[in-house]
Amino acid sequence: MPADLVAKGFNRHTFLCGQSGSGKTYTLGRVLEQLLLATDLRIAVFDPNSDYTHMASLRPRDETALDEREYGELEQRYGPIAAGIHVFGGPNAPRPLQARFGRLSQQQQTMLLGPDPIRDAEEYSAFVRTVDRIGGDRYGLEDVLLSLRDSFADEDRRLGMRIVNLGVADLPIWASAGDTPMRDALPPDWRMLVFDLGSLASDREQWVASAAALGELWALRTRRQPLLIVIDEAHNVCPREPVSPNQALATEHAVRIAGEGRKFGRYLLLATQQPDKVHANVVSQCDSLLLMRMNSAADIESLKSAFSFVPDTLLDQASGFRLGEGLAAGKVAPHPLRFVTGRRYTVEGGADIPSTWAEPR
Repeated sequence: MPADLVAKGFNRHTFLCGQSGSGKTYTLGRVLEQLLLATDLRIAVFDPNSDYTHMASLRPRDETALDEREYGELEQRYGPIAAGIHVFGGPNAPRPLQARFGRLSQQQQTMLLGPDPIRDAEEYSAFVRTVDRIGGDRYGLEDVLLSLRDSFADEDRRLGMRIVNLGVADLPIWASAGDTPMRDALPPDWRMLVFDLGSLASDREQWVASAAALGELWALRTRRQPLLIVIDEAHNVCPREPVSPNQALATEHAVRIAGEGRKFGRYLLLATQQPDKVHANVVSQCDSLLLMRMNSAADIESLKSAFSFVPDTLLDQASGFRLGEGLAAGKVAPHPLRFVTGRRYTVEGGADIPSTWAEPR
C-alpha cells in the first residue's frame, strides 16, 4: 500500500537519520522532489557532498517506471520548477557561493576573527571602531585591512596581523566590491537553492560558507516567506561540540533557527549518519523523525530519548531495515509508519563509486 508523508508536516522541524548505505541520500532527494511537485514551498539545501546539484534534471524515462504519457506530464510539471532551481558553488561555478562580510552582524564578524571583548579588549575595540568608520554593509575584510594599514596604533596593528594570520580574508566565499553576493543574485521566483559545499576546497571554507548562507537566509526572515532549510551531514554544520569559531558560528545560526524560526516560516530538515553528534538544542526542537537503517545501539538509545513520542519497539526495528526502508513518525505522518522509498525522478549526484574492482578477474 502506498504511504504518503503529510506535506504540511514540514512546517515543523524534521530529523532524518540513517547509517551509510541505508538509502538516506536517495530518500532525501525523493522527499525534496515531491515537495517541489506537490507544494509551492521554497527549499534551500546545504549540500556537503554535491548530492543534490542535479535536482533540475529529470532521469531518463526508463529509470522512472513511468509510461510515456506519465513521463510527458512530469516533464510539463517539472519544467517550471527546474527553471527556479539555482546551484551556488565554488569560485569557478556559474553562480559563486559568495556572501558580503559587512552583512554579518557585529557579533558574527568578531566570532570569525576571534577577538574576545574582555581578553582582547583593545583589538575588539579597534575592530568596532574601524567598521564604524567604514560604515554601511558593503565592506569586506580587505576594506578593514586597508583602513588599519594607515594607523600607527598598536591595537590596530595587532588586529591587522590577526586578520592576515587567520587567512579569513583570502577565502573565496567573500564577495568583493565588484561582486554580487548570493542574496542579491536571486531572481524573485526561485524555488530551490543548492549550496554546493562539496565544491569548496576545505572544511573551513565549508563552515564559513554555511555560516554565511544561514545568516543570509535568517536575514530574509522578515519577508515571512515559508522556507525549508535542509542541512545534509548536519553533524558537520551544527555539531554538538564545534571545533572552531567558524563551525560555532554556523551552529549558532542553526540553534537560533531551530528555536525561533517557525514564527518566521523557517523550517529545518536535518539529515545525518551520526545523530548523537548533532547539537542537542537543534535535535530537541524537531517534531518529526524519518529513520532508516541504524545498527548502532547507542544511536538508537539516543533517538529514544530525543523522540519519546515514537514507541521504543518501532525504533528498535531500525537495525533490521533494508536499503530504502524506513520509519516515519511525528507531524509528517498521521501515525508512525514503515515505508519503502519510491523511485526518484531527478538525477542523483555524488553516487557511490561502483565496486567493479571486486568482480572476479
